[in-house]
Amino acid sequence: PMALTKLMQWLLGGGCFIALWLALMHDLIPVELTPMGRHVTNWLPLYAGGLFGLASALTIVYRVLMFNDCPEAHSELVREIDEAKADLAKRGFKFVDPKGDKKTS
Repeated sequence: PMALTKLMQWLLGGGCFIALWLALMHDLIPVELTPMGRHVTNWLPLYAGGLFGLASALTIVYRVLMFNDCPEAHSELVREIDEAKADLAKRGFKFVDPKGDKKTS
């Protein structure tokens, strides 16, 4: 059996949510709702969207705060940039120093 992708999981969950909500809205499920229950049912997609947005924002903030520094990758990137500059300088490219606007080659 093929595993569901994350997109398919979200679409399946969203489809079930919408089907249940529509069934409640059109009284296809025999349940007596209080006026407060009817209010919550009417606005349920808005509440769910707000909670999803809040959860998404909190997840992004958490992952940004927990982002790890990679000193090895930094030094490798600086080395590759220096190599590229040296190669371009050999080919006659002139660089502009952003700090003092001095031309370097």
